[in-house]
Amino acid sequence: GVRGVAIIGRPSTGEVLAAASVERDEKTGKVGLSSGPIALSNAYQAGSVFKLVTVAAAVESGQVDSGTEIEVPWRLVVDDRTFSDSEEHATEPMRVSQILAESSNVGTIKIAQALGKDALYEALVGFGFGSVTGIGHPAESAGLLPDVGVWTEPDLAASAIGTHQSATALQLWSAYNVIANDGHYVAPRLVDSVVSPGGTRTEVDARPDRQVISQRAAREVSSMLQEVVRE
Repeated sequence: GVRGVAIIGRPSTGEVLAAASVERDEKTGKVGLSSGPIALSNAYQAGSVFKLVTVAAAVESGQVDSGTEIEVPWRLVVDDRTFSDSEEHATEPMRVSQILAESSNVGTIKIAQALGKDALYEALVGFGFGSVTGIGHPAESAGLLPDVGVWTEPDLAASAIGTHQSATALQLWSAYNVIANDGHYVAPRLVDSVVSPGGTRTEVDARPDRQVISQRAAREVSSMLQEVVRE
């Protein structure tokens, strides 16, 4: 079926100010408000948006910066699997910022291969994937992030471009907030405080934030993401 999700919030605090979702009714074909909280209950294979994590981890490691050039063919064979870019092109040097802007699968995989399985996995965990955000909704899904101990080389390649793992829209929103917050992960918050029948107001404790990547790396990746829009 066809679905759409929108989340509006404050990156600095994780406050979710609005979340809405629509889906197509299979019987009538009409699109209307979804019957459940799919922004946080439905995990899906998000694909290219995960390239943010691969590039951020490589920038953080010092392995690359936005101007680093990598030779990128249009197809890449990894053991028994073939990965390719969306369009055929000659093997060419591409800047990392260009790889991200043009969403090159092969370029991103080559970055991940140099980074290695453990570093990419640690980055995915750091950005919040594979576990619930702790927002407190009973329907929240943790998504799926297979343990790095069972990753094959094709799994590493697939993880780099977001086709090995799954995530909720809320997890993706929280991950991109890391870049907006100078490298800090701030857990999303749905409830600010609870008022008892007697009128006592109790604030809900926020989950502790954490530094995932350095401010330097976050700002470099932010600049590259802006290039995605400019280009």
